Amino acid sequence: HIKDTQPQEQDLVEAFCRDVDAFNLAFEVESVWRPSEYCATVPASVCAVVYDSHDCYSGWSMNITDGAQLSFKYFSSNWKYRNDIDSVGVRAGCSFTGYSGSSFDGKSMSISAGLVEKWVVLGQEYQYKHMDEDIESLQCVC
Repeated sequence: HIKDTQPQEQDLVEAFCRDVDAFNLAFEVESVWRPSEYCATVPASVCAVVYDSHDCYSGWSMNITDGAQLSFKYFSSNWKYRNDIDSVGVRAGCSFTGYSGSSFDGKSMSISAGLVEKWVVLGQEYQYKHMDEDIESLQCVC
């Protein structure tokens, strides 16, 4: 606050810098946590990436495109992914939803990424533990 009716330039610069400094935290981008060094950045061309391991090191991985709705029904071409997802990486600005039923029904969970990508190891976080290796259908939108 400047009390002088005719402030000097240095007073105005000081007041401006204090105002800018007060709002710096609002523009701070959070850092990205990944389960391990083997979990690469979620590609800009996909909505999410799912893995068959807690650390992205072994097993399979699958890119989920924006707008995808996948069902892992018995005898389908992607049946091998049924009930086998351990980790999910969601691109910034996107939302992933997994369902325990193969018709987008049953128990569900959603992971939404804000300004930066978000990673979840389903078996290690309380709110997602019920879906660890129990996803039979999913959708993802950005």
